[in-house]
Amino acid sequence: MKVAWIDTETGGVDPKTDALLQIGMEIFVDGEARGSHLFHVAPFEWDRVNDEALQVNGFTREQLTEFPSPMIVHARIENIISQYVDRYNPLDKFIFAGYGARFDMDFLRAFFDKNLNKYFGSYFFSLPLDVMSFVAEGIMIGTVKPMKSFRLSKVCEQLGVELGEDAHDAMADIRATRELYSVLMKRKADRDSNIY
Repeated sequence: MKVAWIDTETGGVDPKTDALLQIGMEIFVDGEARGSHLFHVAPFEWDRVNDEALQVNGFTREQLTEFPSPMIVHARIENIISQYVDRYNPLDKFIFAGYGARFDMDFLRAFFDKNLNKYFGSYFFSLPLDVMSFVAEGIMIGTVKPMKSFRLSKVCEQLGVELGEDAHDAMADIRATRELYSVLMKRKADRDSNIY
């Protein structure tokens, strides 16, 4: 099985109008790590970048002008994922995994579209693996206590996963999400073994 753990930092919350600024990606094939990649992306000239988003991700407008062009980053990403997926085989795709994964998936799909590439669905299955849904399942089955906030940093804090000061850095968020997933799966397995 091919899994791409992906996190993005963006210039807002609307993938159609807001910029994609950072993409972190860790690739696993049959459980084996195959690559870790971090991309900074200059906005398209028509994309919005909100001040509130910059406060969250810590980028400055000056930094954005120094990032590689979106066309260059898109080409690099497609080159990497093409090494693992035959886009003409409908069963040979990545599972897109992350925390709040639909948000990141929608931004990356829009990024492909803005680069005039309509083949995003040839590389990724349409259903993401969203670790946030496993937090909800944990609450439902009693392996996670209810909490006020489901932001990644708060969930990691409650479940003892180290995120550190790099929250809202794409690679730090990916690594914390993968560890969080492992913790949630272990708690579920421990519960199941006590039931049966």
